[in-house]
Amino acid sequence: MHNVLILLSVLLAGCLPAFTINDHLRDREQSPAPVLESAEEFFVSLESGRYDTAWELLTEKSHEAIIDDVYQASLKIQKDIRKDVIIGDFRNRGIIFSNYWRAFARNLDTAMILERSRWEIGYIKPAKAEILISHRGAPPARLMMFMENHKWKVGLVETFRTKKPWFELLYKELL
Repeated sequence: MHNVLILLSVLLAGCLPAFTINDHLRDREQSPAPVLESAEEFFVSLESGRYDTAWELLTEKSHEAIIDDVYQASLKIQKDIRKDVIIGDFRNRGIIFSNYWRAFARNLDTAMILERSRWEIGYIKPAKAEILISHRGAPPARLMMFMENHKWKVGLVETFRTKKPWFELLYKELL
């Protein structure tokens, strides 16, 4: 019986490092720092005009919706534009891409978000997180974050999409 207990102890001791490694990985996934850093970098990038970085910090769903919104706005201005032209422009960080982000940044108070708001984690799950951004007692904005390709990405569309497409804002900026 004593030998069985020793054998069982040795086997369990061999398993403990695996549990600690898994716990460490889980804790890192649940850490608020990477979530907050990614969101902050998005707004800092907008504020400093580094639109390429801001774009890379967005989810794929946000990419698709923004390109679709720009396409819809472009159709109102130039009837014969093709969506693949807009996709290519965004891929190459061309003039349409730059105009979109300049208009977007002009209509967003990044200083208020970054400097005069309180940021808290609402929750963190393995592939999804929520940041609560509150300002002067107003109900907090709930910024959705998503894990894509092992990086936390800002769910701009997933957070702020309303029934009214964003292209109307862009359209007003271009006219």
